[in-house]
Amino acid sequence: MKKLLASIIFFLMLIPVWADTGSHSFSSTLTEMEKFYPAEENSENEILLRGYIKQSLSDAGISSSEVPLDVLSDRHSFSKNIYARIPGNSENHLIIAAPLNGEKGNAVNVAAALELAKLFAAGSSEQDVRILFLGAETGRTEGHPIGTNVFIRNEYNE
Repeated sequence: MKKLLASIIFFLMLIPVWADTGSHSFSSTLTEMEKFYPAEENSENEILLRGYIKQSLSDAGISSSEVPLDVLSDRHSFSKNIYARIPGNSENHLIIAAPLNGEKGNAVNVAAALELAKLFAAGSSEQDVRILFLGAETGRTEGHPIGTNVFIRNEYNE
């Protein structure tokens, strides 16, 4: 759990630095991402966004899967997480996570995660890299963030 939180915090700190580098690929991806916002939980925009992400990952040679968020007994969502993995040669792993839904400002998180996934897939890394796009992260119910809770339960049996 501590490693997961450290990875997420590192990623969140990295976004402003990376966004200032002027990367053309990042700028293009961000422009595409902004078309899907606002993306409320399981809205048409979130569904289109998930499709775009899965296609972009596939184009980069990264397989991904959708994980339904209706598996917790005490809360429910029609949204889904997208999970991708770039295998490495080490037991250590890096988790890159970005929330799917919310306001237009979340587009930068999704664009950064997608671009980082492409960079890791194009290079070689000893570390196993797991990319997670989290659905149902924002909401008005006590059960949120559902996407994070499902990932932690599935990944760490907590």
